[in-house]
Amino acid sequence: MRLHIGGHYWNYSEPRTIHWEGHAIDGVCIRSPRREIRVSRRLKGRTKAETQLHELTHAVNFSSSEQWVTTFSSAATALCYSGGVGLCKTRDRPSGAEVLRQVLFHALRIGRHDLDDDHHLQTVADDLTRALLRLGWRQTRK
Repeated sequence: MRLHIGGHYWNYSEPRTIHWEGHAIDGVCIRSPRREIRVSRRLKGRTKAETQLHELTHAVNFSSSEQWVTTFSSAATALCYSGGVGLCKTRDRPSGAEVLRQVLFHALRIGRHDLDDDHHLQTVADDLTRALLRLGWRQTRK
């Protein structure tokens, strides 16, 4: 699947296993030679959702540290699930986009206070929202 994130197209796939530097890992975001995001197919539910957001966040901002990306994706996923939006098995009509967009935007504002550019942060939140909806994130409760 192709996702448009941060002004670039990324190839998203879910292989059975992912190895990096000799170790099995849950996900990886590779910038070169070809932009790729891989999330392990064996992951389920909230763990898969958090890994997807983690790798998408790397795609939007490679300059962020691994620790920051891990903290952001964990907190934003928890907030989305608390707000009734998460990864769903059924791929019905997209819903919950506004909750996703707002959670991601405000989490980015807190986490990247150094950017002080709401327009840029909103663009990043919009990119992440579109990608997550394509990956099956939906409103889980009404």
